[in-house]
Amino acid sequence: GIDFSQYRNRFWESIAAAGGRTYFCGHDHGYAHARIDDGDGNFDNDIHQFVVGTAGAGVNIVPEHNGYNTPYLPIAQEHAQKYGYMVVEITGAKVNLEFKYLNESDGTFKTVPVLSYYSRSEK
Repeated sequence: GIDFSQYRNRFWESIAAAGGRTYFCGHDHGYAHARIDDGDGNFDNDIHQFVVGTAGAGVNIVPEHNGYNTPYLPIAQEHAQKYGYMVVEITGAKVNLEFKYLNESDGTFKTVPVLSYYSRSEK
C-alpha cells in the first residue's frame, strides 16, 4: 500500500498543537471511536478519532488500525453497528460527547457517554 502517514501525522500534530482532542470522519457506515496514543504516557492529551457514518446505507463498520501508524498507536475504544448520531456539547471550556443510537426493537434512542474533557487552552 501507499504510505500517507506523514500527512496524517501532520494533521494529528496540528490538532494537538491547537489544543484540540477530537476529529470526526463519516465515510464508513457505522460508529467507531479510537484513541490515538502519542506514546508520551499521558492519555489526557491524546487525540480521539470518531467515525460517525450512522445515518443510513446499512451499518457494517469493523475498525482495523493496522498499517502505517508510527509513531502513534491507534487504540480502539468502541464501535457499534447501529444507526445513530453524535452529540457534542461545549459549555465554556468543558467538552462532552455522547453517541445516541437507535434501539431498533422499540424505536427509541439510547445514549452512550463517550468522552468528557476540558479544553487545554481554556482550563
